Amino acid sequence: MDRKKLTLFQGGIIFSVTEILFLVAYFFGIFDNYYINGIMVEVGIILLPAIIFILIFKKDIKVNLKLKKINWIHSLIIVVTMWFMIPVSLSLSFISAIIVRFIFQKNILPDIPVPGDVPSLLLSIIVIGLFAAICEEILFRGALWSSVEKIGLRKSMILISLVFTLFHFNFEKIAGVFVLSIVICYIVYRTNSIFAGILAHFTNNATAVLFSYGVLKSLPEGMETSSDFSTIFNQDLSFIIGTLIIFGIIAIISGSVVFGLLYLLKSQTTKTVMIIKQSSFISLRNSSTFIPGFMIMAGMYIYLLSKYLAG
Repeated sequence: MDRKKLTLFQGGIIFSVTEILFLVAYFFGIFDNYYINGIMVEVGIILLPAIIFILIFKKDIKVNLKLKKINWIHSLIIVVTMWFMIPVSLSLSFISAIIVRFIFQKNILPDIPVPGDVPSLLLSIIVIGLFAAICEEILFRGALWSSVEKIGLRKSMILISLVFTLFHFNFEKIAGVFVLSIVICYIVYRTNSIFAGILAHFTNNATAVLFSYGVLKSLPEGMETSSDFSTIFNQDLSFIIGTLIIFGIIAIISGSVVFGLLYLLKSQTTKTVMIIKQSSFISLRNSSTFIPGFMIMAGMYIYLLSKYLAG
């Protein structure tokens, strides 16, 4: 066993403590201001507990967080990959939103402000792009992945992506976020660097913010935009089907490019790829510390479901 890395038991403690803190923030909030609240949640609830517990457990921060530099070629491939991933994740989220609307006859999405001027645009890029990328990558593909990677590469990628997706508490974007997370996991795996994950995450979020800003500025004065698909869903069925077909075609083309770029990244990272030693036996005791976190997450999803079922 690599004594420098977090154990499964320790990773579960980090996960469950994070969920407890997030539960408090979810229902009570910290500040009314979206951006201040976002920074406090990202830093105080997502980032700091992971780092503090690594220090408490006397584990190697550099090893567990994969603090290795990436070169400019890898960086360029990652940025372009994430640009082409946006249509893929957007299309999958659109399908998820259609399914949710079909089942519950409505959609509920987080109230994320769309920047209307340059100062709010820069603030959104900093909070939604930079802070979210750094803090979430350090927790999920840094600390937590280091603790669960012993279950195997594929299983750990799926588990981390599932936890990362569920942590967003958003039925409408489940498919899109999950596939996006798998791609970021693969990027981190090939580069063995959390900085690669941060760059990928930042590129996705910042591009989404810039896109929302551009859409808002292109609309006639007085019209508003949002981060959901409500405008499309207010149209007739033929328009929705047509939009789905267009999204699908673009997603297939973009997805093909993504596969090509990931293959290129693979050929460029033969010397940096993560070495994962799979354990032949994982005891229930070692994974028991994850149970409180998953129970809290399940409870929050039940609460979210009740909001969909409410008249």
